[in-house]
Amino acid sequence: MQSMSETRRAFLATLGAAFPALAARKQPAIVPPNIVLVIADELPAGMLGCYGNREKTPNLDALARRGVRFQNALATSRGGAVGRSVLLSGRTPMQGTGDIQLTDLLSAKGYDVGFVGAWGLGNDKQPGHGIRWAYTLAGDQMFSNGEPAPEQGDAPTILTRRATQFLDQQKSRTKPFLLVVSNAPSTGVAGLDNQVMTLVAKLRERDLEENTMIVFTSAGGNPESLNGPLLYCWPGHAPVEASRPELVGTYDFLSTICAAAQITPPDRNLCGRSYLPLVQGRPFPKKTPWRTITYGFFANSGTDAAGSGDTASDNRYRLVLRNEGKGPNQLFDLRLDASKNGTNQYPNRAYVTTRDLLRRGVSQWKSQYSR
Repeated sequence: MQSMSETRRAFLATLGAAFPALAARKQPAIVPPNIVLVIADELPAGMLGCYGNREKTPNLDALARRGVRFQNALATSRGGAVGRSVLLSGRTPMQGTGDIQLTDLLSAKGYDVGFVGAWGLGNDKQPGHGIRWAYTLAGDQMFSNGEPAPEQGDAPTILTRRATQFLDQQKSRTKPFLLVVSNAPSTGVAGLDNQVMTLVAKLRERDLEENTMIVFTSAGGNPESLNGPLLYCWPGHAPVEASRPELVGTYDFLSTICAAAQITPPDRNLCGRSYLPLVQGRPFPKKTPWRTITYGFFANSGTDAAGSGDTASDNRYRLVLRNEGKGPNQLFDLRLDASKNGTNQYPNRAYVTTRDLLRRGVSQWKSQYSR
C-alpha cells in the first residue's frame, strides 16, 4: 500500500507530464497572414477623411475604423521608384535600390506573390524578385508576366481588376499570399477609395478576410508634406478603432511585415525596426522603447530645390536642412504651428540647442546608413 507522500509524488508526476500536452493543444499554431498592400504615391494623410479631411473617403475610413491608424507615419524619401524601394527593401534612399525586396523574402517563405502597378525597381516588364503574378508598367505600356497586355480604361480600375484576378486564384487557408497594388501619383483619392472597397469585397467573397492583413500607405513625400497615411486592418490581431501617436518611418515597414510573417529581415545594414507591437496594441519592453526621432533624405531632383533636403522629426520639432546644411534651412515647433508650415525657428537663438541636436542626428544617420 502506497503512503500518502508516494501517492502525492505520483500524482504530481502525472500532472507534470500532462501539462505540456494540454498546453500544446490549447495554443494554436501561428499562421503567417495573407497580406494585401495598397500603395499610393506621395499622398498626404490629410487627403483622407479619417485624417480630418471634410471630403470623406468612406471605404478607407471604414478600413481605419476596423483597425489601426498611425497619426505620424512619416515619409523618409521622395516618392516614385525611390519611395517604393525604401518601403519594400527597408534601405535608405542613400543606399539605393536593394537586391532583396519584401517579395523575395515572402516568396522564399512559401507565399504566393502578386504585384500589379508601378514597379520601377529594375526589369519593369517582368520584375522577378519572387513575383509569380506580375502586371506592371514599362514605359507607356502594361505587361503581364513579361508579355504586352493592352488595356483600355482608367489606371485604378485596370489595376483593381488585375488584383482581383490574383485574389480569385487564392484558396482559403492553403497557402499565404502577398498582393501589392502600386498606384501611380496621378491616381486620385476617389479611385484609391473605390479600389480598397473592391479588394475588401473580393476578400470576403473568397473567404480570405479573416487571416488577411490589409495595409494602406503612401510611398514617399517631400519635406513640406512628410505625414502620409498608414492604416492596418488585421482581424483578430490588431485592435479596432485604434490610433497610434508614435513616429514611424517608411523604412520600418519591411521589418514590421517580416515580424508578422515570422521571418528575419536581410542583413543589409537596415535602419528600420519592426513596429508590429504597435499594430497589435502591445507595449515595447522598457529596456528597448520605440525611438523618438525619424530621419529622411530627399534628394534634389532638377530644379525642385524646395522639395529637397534632409529631415529630422520628433514629437515636437521638424528640421529641414537644404544644400548639405548650407540653407535655406527650416525648424518648426509643431506645438506652436500645428500646420507644420508655420514660423521658421531655425535662426531663433532660443532653439539653438534643439537645432544642433537634430543636425548632429541627421549627420550620424546619413553616415551610418549610406552604405
